[in-house]
Amino acid sequence: MTDLLSYQCSDSIATITLDDGKLNVLSPQMLSDINGTLDRAEADDAIVVLAGRPGVLSAGFDLKILRAAGDEARAMLRAGFELAARVLSFP
Repeated sequence: MTDLLSYQCSDSIATITLDDGKLNVLSPQMLSDINGTLDRAEADDAIVVLAGRPGVLSAGFDLKILRAAGDEARAMLRAGFELAARVLSFP
């Protein structure tokens, strides 16, 4: 998939594993990539397991972007909350 996550599907179980090599922050790119893999899982008619590499799921939103404020921060927050709603209602 990308350098930020991987996707594996077997027996209708899709595993999305976050691994940016650090703390798996929910950056705009990570949020986009997760949505893309959810699209793929939905097309595969699979249930989803969202995981991180051993010991780390996610530290949350990208603090560098949040501290800078502005449009990028607002867009990232909006995308994060939209992703949360999508995950909670995922078929």
